[in-house]
Amino acid sequence: MNPLVPNSPPANPLDAPLTTLRGVGPERAAQLARLRIHTVGDLLLHPPRRHEDRRHFCSIAELRLGEAAATRGRIIAQGVKRWRGGSKSVFEFILSDGTGRLHCRWWNLPFMEKYFQPGDEVLVHGKLNTLRPRTLDHPETETVEPGEENFIHLNRIVPIYPLTEG
Repeated sequence: MNPLVPNSPPANPLDAPLTTLRGVGPERAAQLARLRIHTVGDLLLHPPRRHEDRRHFCSIAELRLGEAAATRGRIIAQGVKRWRGGSKSVFEFILSDGTGRLHCRWWNLPFMEKYFQPGDEVLVHGKLNTLRPRTLDHPETETVEPGEENFIHLNRIVPIYPLTEG
């Protein structure tokens, strides 16, 4: 019977396999391998596919059909609509900035209702789907807290990484 030899960590932590990171199991490691990411170093040095400049906000009236843009406004109404049988739903809030109204919708995500309240100031980013009414489906959002101007996905240049497909 051979004695077990404990696995020793690599001399360079950047050479450690991704599975040494908390939350990265074999399935996630396989997904990242499709992007040629195998080690901690690969992950840290993986470049974004592109960058989006989300520092400039336009008014709701200036939004153009099919173009990605960022805007901000105040929620004037919100709620969840459910279809018969309860298998489908849509959460929607209506944003106003004084120049127009923007409907923001999330399909089959009724729990989103607890994250937004009428009167909240919100930043949104996405592609305008329709003009009447102006609508964004599944936009990226950030609620503005009083005195807070540091945002994660908006009001900055944002790296966009490729998807892992799966």
